[in-house]
Amino acid sequence: FYQSFLAYLVSLPAGASTGWQTNAALADQRLCEMVNRLHDTRAKVHVARKTILGVQYMHRNLRSCIPSAWDCIKTWEADLPSRNRTPMPRVAIQACVATAWSLVLAEPSLAAYLIPLAVLLPIGFYGLLRPGEFLKRLRVADLYFTADQVVIAIRSPKTKDTAGRNQFSMI
Repeated sequence: FYQSFLAYLVSLPAGASTGWQTNAALADQRLCEMVNRLHDTRAKVHVARKTILGVQYMHRNLRSCIPSAWDCIKTWEADLPSRNRTPMPRVAIQACVATAWSLVLAEPSLAAYLIPLAVLLPIGFYGLLRPGEFLKRLRVADLYFTADQVVIAIRSPKTKDTAGRNQFSMI
């Protein structure tokens, strides 16, 4: 991918392809131009990302000095269509919970693993949580019980950059 950046520089007018190795602002500008060209030619965004990473790897002095190039990548990624995953059907969750409880009764030595699973699956499902949010990061202290609902504090959510660091869900 680094080689593709060098090939892009060669395609520029004379003099426009020099000096970028020691001038971070110029390198940032050239990388932005290349990212925009890749976008315009409908290349995959990972090609642009790996190109920037390749330049940073080969020229360590440019690390953290090319923010505009990374901003171009973020803008490109924001424009990409998103795909929502199909949620698991409610009956599948209910079957998993019932199976976990029946296995606990049949084999009590598995209780330490299956009881938390049987409790967390419905919390994650009805709270619309991502698997990592209820399997890895959910603590008892994150659950707030009111008279008619449960409020779940989501620590370190995946969407903290766009939706805020403090997020919650209600069941």
